[in-house]
Amino acid sequence: MNTLNLERTIMTDKPSQWLNFGYFLLMIIGLVVFPPVGVGLTLVFLWRVLVIYFWKWNISLDSIVEVKGVLNVNTDEIYLFRIKDIHLYQPFLYRLVGLSKLYLVTSDKTRPVLLLDGIKDGESKREMFKKMTMSNRKREGVREFDFR
Repeated sequence: MNTLNLERTIMTDKPSQWLNFGYFLLMIIGLVVFPPVGVGLTLVFLWRVLVIYFWKWNISLDSIVEVKGVLNVNTDEIYLFRIKDIHLYQPFLYRLVGLSKLYLVTSDKTRPVLLLDGIKDGESKREMFKKMTMSNRKREGVREFDFR
């Protein structure tokens, strides 16, 4: 039984398998040019598919929980009031298939940057995190101070 409180989860997101497109092309080229190497590349491609398949973000009203791993599973939780900056990056190839990278810069000691890679509709998710962060800061009474 999963110990996460999934009742709090308002949204679950996953990276797109489009992240594996380069591995797919490499596998096809390997199979055509030199089949024994192509078989090895096929195993690498299948592993990458599993890595993406078992990677997800559970987003609740107060935190983001990242669950990642095929054999060994790593679960990391970041509270939304800790988000200091949100950076949306849309590389050209990602834009062709409607994907984005969303960097969440946080004050978390163990995870200063959380990357949501290969997500759909990055612009609206950026706005959602911005609003949820501000709401959580008000509710928790958290204020940000910069020391220089």
